[in-house]
Amino acid sequence: MEQIIIDIEYPGHDAKIKQHILNLFWRSDMPIAAMHIDFGYIGKKSPAHERALAVFAGEIPPDKVIGEQEIIAEF
Repeated sequence: MEQIIIDIEYPGHDAKIKQHILNLFWRSDMPIAAMHIDFGYIGKKSPAHERALAVFAGEIPPDKVIGEQEIIAEF
């Protein structure tokens, strides 16, 4: 399994965010070890940042739009 790196957006909340992500993986029958999830500064030059910015600017469509009910169902 590859390492999952999450950009630091909410310092001090890493443990809560990591636990939510682990729960979502486990509930989807995709168990993942906590050691495979880490936090770091990805930076504004990353492909993920550039894609998110292009979606935000309306230059490209999002891959998926998630509704309120889908989000609530995960918690």
